[in-house]
Amino acid sequence: MPVPRLSFDEFMAFGRDALIRADVPVVITLPGGTEGMGKEGVAELLGELPVTLFTEPSDKKNPERWTTREIRLAEFFADDTYQNDASTWNRVVSNIRDRPGDVNRILGFDAGKLFDYRRALNAANLWISHRGVFTQSHFDELENFNIALEGRKRFVMAPPGSRAYYPRSLKQGFGDKSQVFDFDDVDPARFPRIAAKLARRR
Repeated sequence: MPVPRLSFDEFMAFGRDALIRADVPVVITLPGGTEGMGKEGVAELLGELPVTLFTEPSDKKNPERWTTREIRLAEFFADDTYQNDASTWNRVVSNIRDRPGDVNRILGFDAGKLFDYRRALNAANLWISHRGVFTQSHFDELENFNIALEGRKRFVMAPPGSRAYYPRSLKQGFGDKSQVFDFDDVDPARFPRIAAKLARRR
């Protein structure tokens, strides 16, 4: 199904809270003249920032969870193996919600007014990965606004629901990941309830 698109002015008129209540994914065009930082600018600004490195085999059907460790952002950019190892997917993340000046410099606009990311339980997560990294299907407990600074990112959004996607319980350690790792490759015989919904994915 197609994803609705909003201009920035339409988004502002509609309002963030109304958009969240509507529970429909949309693509919002940022204001004209907005220019955020690319990799080089982020590396220069936040090179000494501690980040969490997520590492896993580059296998869409990998049943194991990733491993994590703390490194500096500059290390991630400096080590070519994080960018070019075909057998491994690497990504880093850091919640920079307590650095609003840096958030604004990175994005090129005042994000606090729009997204209120400094409230309790909210975050301003900076994610960086190399080309081709895949994230298995999962749910996020909070609403997301994703702003692409450099490169491209493809999202596959499944229709609402939970039981069809998460046949195992949280107690069995499955957590936020679906047992179906890739919504573009679903076995309808094994997962008929999920397969029936996927014509409505966005």
